[in-house]
Amino acid sequence: MGVVPLNDAEANWTPLARLWVLHPGAGLQQPPWVWWTSAWLHGSAAHLWGNLGGLALLAWMGHAVRVDRGCAIVWTLCWPLAQLGLLWQPELPRYIGLSGVLHAGLTVVALHTLFGRARPLPRWLGGALMLGLVAKVLMENPGAPGLIPSPGWAITVAPWVHLCGVVAAATLMCLWRLGATLRKHRLGAGAHRTLI
Repeated sequence: MGVVPLNDAEANWTPLARLWVLHPGAGLQQPPWVWWTSAWLHGSAAHLWGNLGGLALLAWMGHAVRVDRGCAIVWTLCWPLAQLGLLWQPELPRYIGLSGVLHAGLTVVALHTLFGRARPLPRWLGGALMLGLVAKVLMENPGAPGLIPSPGWAITVAPWVHLCGVVAAATLMCLWRLGATLRKHRLGAGAHRTLI
């Protein structure tokens, strides 16, 4: 993870940072790795430490609710999908940061709990976490054009990527859960047929 000076021209960034930054306006005409690597760049030390703190909290929460392999797969798939959502904001000159991926991870933890997979935690806890997350993202007005200044972190925030992280994770978690239910139903139906 590294810090890049956002108030400086990209030409003054390190060569590695220039290779890792995502340019939404370039669409798919950029190296494929930027959909992952842009999450490792941060605009200030506060931005970096804030996201590292969020990552540590998310790891603790994942351990507390006993996320499973399916949750890990979903979160891994959300990594590029949250960033891909930035294709709908081509006016952004560049994007760096981990916040879309963190929002996706929190969604995975919330839905894992809501689906009743986080025993012994009550399902309502997952629902409350998910409602709070959705309210937070909607209050940021993610559909509005432009960025939101965050003076305390000396960066501007792209709320659209927060929404993209939540939507990607919620969609994939629901599909994963549906697939697991269908597999369980098929196995049960197969066992029933063999007993007859």
